Amino acid sequence: MKAHTNLNKSRLSRPGNQSALKHGGAGGVKALSTGVPFKGVLSDIESNVRAELADVGISGLIERDAIRLQTVSDAYWQAIQGAQDAETMTGYLKVWGWLHNSTIRALETLQKAKSAQDRGINAKDVLEAIQMTRNDTDKPQGGTE
Repeated sequence: MKAHTNLNKSRLSRPGNQSALKHGGAGGVKALSTGVPFKGVLSDIESNVRAELADVGISGLIERDAIRLQTVSDAYWQAIQGAQDAETMTGYLKVWGWLHNSTIRALETLQKAKSAQDRGINAKDVLEAIQMTRNDTDKPQGGTE
């Protein structure tokens, strides 16, 4: 619980903290909710995510996130097993439950994405097929072009 408590008490999570609004997670949430571009550190992180997406694809990003979520979930599970009192255990369980469910969703999404890849289906092929169908239906029927 110490790491979780320290995170909640960190200067980045305090309401009104200008540094958090400009560079940290709170700034990212505000930017997402208002539709403005990321600034500072978040802009750099976004560039890295875009590069990684181009390099490993959607499945690669989902797999990375699923592994990271499971790693932290496992760490919390170990902390739950070693908790000395009910209050500490309850705090760990809340975080573990969120992490565990998020991991399951990420793994299910990854499984679906990999299954689609195994069948040779991808969004680009589907969009190209739709475009070809549209092009075919746009041509005059029964005459010369």
